[in-house]
Amino acid sequence: MLNVSPGVYSTSLPTALVKEVNILPVEQIEEQLQTFKLLVKVVVQTSQKDYNQGFNLNVSAIVNQQEEKYLLRDPMLRRYVYEPDMPAAIVNNIKVDNLSKNGSLLYYNEQTSSPLYSLTIEVPIDIQSSGPLPHLSLLCFTSEIVHTQDSQTPNNLTLQDLPFQLGRPILEGVVRNGTIVRNSTIYKLLETVPGYGSIGDVWAGPVHAHPNKGLMAEAYHVDRPHPRVSATSVPNQTIKDYRTNKVNDLISARSKPSSTIQQYFTKTYYSRSKDGSVRVHTNFNFLRYVKEQGQLSYLFDNTASLLLSVDLLDIKVFRNQVDVSNYSNYLTPEMKHPTACYSTNSSRRLVGTLADGAVQVIRTDAATGQSLEVLPLIIRDNQIQDESEGYYHYEIEIELNDNTSLVLVEMIQELEDKLTISQSYDLKLNNHGKKGFDVEAATLGNQEELNSDNTWRASLRDYISILQFVFGPAVNGIPNTLVARNLLVFASPYSATPESLAYFNRTLGEFINLMYDIVFPKTVGNIHQNQSFRSKIATTSALRRKLKIVSDIQENYHNNLTKHNGFDYFGNSINVNTLGLGRLDYKTYQQRINAEVEKYNVPSPGSVGINTYGYLSPTQIRTNTITFEAGSTIDFDKSLDLLSANENVSTVSKNFKANPLIKSATNSSIDYLLGLSGVSFEPQLVKLKDVRATEPSKTISVLDSADFISSTSEFAQDNLDALTALSGSSTLRFKQDLKKQKDFTTNPLLKDIVETNATDFRQVQVVNSNLISGSLAFEQIDKTPESFKDLNILEKSVNFNSVVKVEYAYGTGDNWKILDPASFDTLKNSQVTVLCRLSAPNKILNVENKFELNPYDQLFVLGDAPLPILNVEQAGTKAFSNYWDQIQKGVNKLFSDNLNTKAAGGGVMSQYAMTSTSPAPKSSTASTTDSSPTVTQTPSSTTTGGY
Repeated sequence: MLNVSPGVYSTSLPTALVKEVNILPVEQIEEQLQTFKLLVKVVVQTSQKDYNQGFNLNVSAIVNQQEEKYLLRDPMLRRYVYEPDMPAAIVNNIKVDNLSKNGSLLYYNEQTSSPLYSLTIEVPIDIQSSGPLPHLSLLCFTSEIVHTQDSQTPNNLTLQDLPFQLGRPILEGVVRNGTIVRNSTIYKLLETVPGYGSIGDVWAGPVHAHPNKGLMAEAYHVDRPHPRVSATSVPNQTIKDYRTNKVNDLISARSKPSSTIQQYFTKTYYSRSKDGSVRVHTNFNFLRYVKEQGQLSYLFDNTASLLLSVDLLDIKVFRNQVDVSNYSNYLTPEMKHPTACYSTNSSRRLVGTLADGAVQVIRTDAATGQSLEVLPLIIRDNQIQDESEGYYHYEIEIELNDNTSLVLVEMIQELEDKLTISQSYDLKLNNHGKKGFDVEAATLGNQEELNSDNTWRASLRDYISILQFVFGPAVNGIPNTLVARNLLVFASPYSATPESLAYFNRTLGEFINLMYDIVFPKTVGNIHQNQSFRSKIATTSALRRKLKIVSDIQENYHNNLTKHNGFDYFGNSINVNTLGLGRLDYKTYQQRINAEVEKYNVPSPGSVGINTYGYLSPTQIRTNTITFEAGSTIDFDKSLDLLSANENVSTVSKNFKANPLIKSATNSSIDYLLGLSGVSFEPQLVKLKDVRATEPSKTISVLDSADFISSTSEFAQDNLDALTALSGSSTLRFKQDLKKQKDFTTNPLLKDIVETNATDFRQVQVVNSNLISGSLAFEQIDKTPESFKDLNILEKSVNFNSVVKVEYAYGTGDNWKILDPASFDTLKNSQVTVLCRLSAPNKILNVENKFELNPYDQLFVLGDAPLPILNVEQAGTKAFSNYWDQIQKGVNKLFSDNLNTKAAGGGVMSQYAMTSTSPAPKSSTASTTDSSPTVTQTPSSTTTGGY
């Protein structure tokens, strides 16, 4: 322990120092004045062996900050002696005598003979306020007693104008700006000065700031030599807040809320691959489920600890076929089942598990780190391509182990063991059970033994660590650092008393019992039940609780029987990664955007308001019979087989027949589509002279067809075929009729009927262009509408009515942002890999898109590296011990840095650390001072969020 400067006691009057400020709990009643109840312990000390004459001790509570400005003046201090009814203070004047006779004999400096006679005076103070107390200081000083006839009265008020001595005043800060002062300052001599002591001695008194020399002892710069001092901030060990136990009350008041039905899975997204397999993506709100279903989750405000206290055992995915009982025909369309229940007749098939790698937990946004609050899932179903066409329902089963009770019990047992071990410290502080001993003298005598025993500190660290683990940085708004500061004062060897240490042990013991009661709740006895002799441990519930959740995915997946048909928005530039998702690096995606720009008639694609990165149209159209590019112009004939397959509603799967570029297939498709339109045709042979005869005022004559048409005309060739048939031919008649029909399908009128059939014979108009606002397609429609009108229905349907948004995942959960040039550059420069999705095609036309196909790769990865996979086992169970170690290291750092009672090179008793000091008064006996010094108050630290 550090030595105290002899100068502290080189005064004619005893020195008064504040040893303890006990803040006592008071039950507050609403709408009434609040009471701030204090028990102040002041030590009056003297180094004079025979100082037994009476003197006055003034202990005043000052609640007005402005009042302190005038305390530096001698007349104001005299008022506190003679005017007990001060308007801004609660004044207590106490007569003290027989100090040397009744006081404890102590020693304050090991380097010199330093007997000290000390007596502790308890002063209760009650302060009433209409609200929280904004300011409070304690003024303590001793004064000479002017002898009176009444020995019980400290002073004779009729003699107040007589000169009398005042001791060195101490102004102890308690509350600043509504919060309790949490730090004190230890002043140490920087030089050896006779009468003050040696370098390193502790100065417990006022200081002043000299413009050249810095901080110096005494309130004023006096003529006699006085030393320079250093200032070190330490925890305030003077204030003991007995309201600390409120933390246990707040914990005890918690109760488990009633269980509610929550949606724990976000919307489900399906992504077809070109090989016919499917990827399923959804997010499991792990935190929400654990908070709702965990046994002790209502205690945990620290979500990281809660999630680490739950083991994710496995994730299983099952598939069932949806029951279909309504089949379509020409008159009744197929009954769709996007949200239907699965068939009771179909078998429930296991798709895969987390253990076998078919289910992966990914990081949708690398910037979110290894958070476990929401688990993004990617499910690979490679067997779906072998299933029949139809809708399929997926179920996700997640199995968990709830270890919250087990974790708490293990921590509480460790705390209980350490609290038991700390009983050795209790024995030393209580002088090994002796009765009627001098507490202050025994504490100083046992300092070396007490300082070497840190068992109490180990208990406190574990207690704060558990609070940090369960509740986070605060318990119902009360910071753990504040709880640590308060309890430190109760047990520290520099401030503890038997009473405060008992409170320390009781607080931790009540917490231990409270946690046990929560984990093992007591049951009400039943006198009618059969008697059982089983042990209490055998009847307790299991500390590890198994949880299982089965998802309720509303969206079903429609499986195509044929995997080779779909809208391809990326072509062959996309690569398949280990997750089965396609991935594009930033360079490849930029090339894809460049190709998209060339497709549209937009002169300035980089203009403000155009988002070239956030919208895409199909780059290829794939069917079972043909794959063709979707450029700015598309040959309508290439879509005839697709249009026929989509128009044929009588089949479960799309009935693609043949490559439409083959003439016979083209004729077959046109024949079929004309039939759906109610159009039939056959060639009618009419002689030219008969046509001529229908013209009025004309004479019928023989005409040569060469006068009207060329010899290479198809019509002329058809006519030759007819003549050949009439004159005789070896070709059968019915085959001649079929040939006539097929040849006539190239008729422009018939082709126009087929194309118009794709619009349901309606004029095509743009009705919802706002759905693709910002896209290149929107810009062309908006700026050059005539160019849109000139397009055929296939080009309109593919390049304008099948435009999708490109969005990337961010944050946690089902959160998506549209990709734009700024975000693309940010992601690229940050070297981030993100999960992206294609929205459903935005329908902007007033007609049905009869060329529509299910898109490929609705989910894809954008980035130069694969999408990170989260190792759930490593981020869960294995991370628990690391996290607990991290918390304990943080608590240890708190005690070694902010709560280091030996920061000044050693410890001192609480009365020698100053929170604020005032200079000595200029009385008739005071020394002369110069005009240069500045009076300095010790900087004090306050903590918000107090009790």
